[in-house]
Amino acid sequence: MFKIVGSTKVTDIAASINELTLEDWNRWKHLQDLYSSHDSTYAYGLFFSMPDDTDTYKVTVLDTTSKVAVACQPLINSLSKAFNSTPISAVFSRLRERRVIPIHTDQMYDGIHRVHIPIITNPMVYMFGRDMKLHNWKVGTMYDLDATKPHGIVNGSRLDRTHLVIDLPSAKATKRIVYETPRSTL
Repeated sequence: MFKIVGSTKVTDIAASINELTLEDWNRWKHLQDLYSSHDSTYAYGLFFSMPDDTDTYKVTVLDTTSKVAVACQPLINSLSKAFNSTPISAVFSRLRERRVIPIHTDQMYDGIHRVHIPIITNPMVYMFGRDMKLHNWKVGTMYDLDATKPHGIVNGSRLDRTHLVIDLPSAKATKRIVYETPRSTL
């Protein structure tokens, strides 16, 4: 279901995430709108692409200049080199206290390395699979999750947990990557 692919220092990223307001977290509700399993989460996207059947990953760039984006850039660059891949998505997922993301699969992520990096977590947060074995992921450890396998998360604590989730197409992916910015609403 997952394998550890390294570790990194996340102190600066955690500090910048702690400066985000609830308004910042509510500005981008893409995950909640797409997946009912994420109705207990907030999301903050740096850039995002949904895998589909086309020959192109259309990556929407949401944030490149904030303290959060700047703090994440060295980590994103190092993962890009380690996987020899251009990332197509970097999103923070904040699971609210005492909530669960039910067991599910993400079949459209076949061929994509979905790297989870716990930024803010605690011993009462667990990832689980079909076998229902609970895994407590550690801050700064990088986990390559096979999202096509059944997985879920339970936050049994009174604190929100935050992961940075970065998607990197595997070497077998041959799609083009096109970056775009969202259109203004003005």
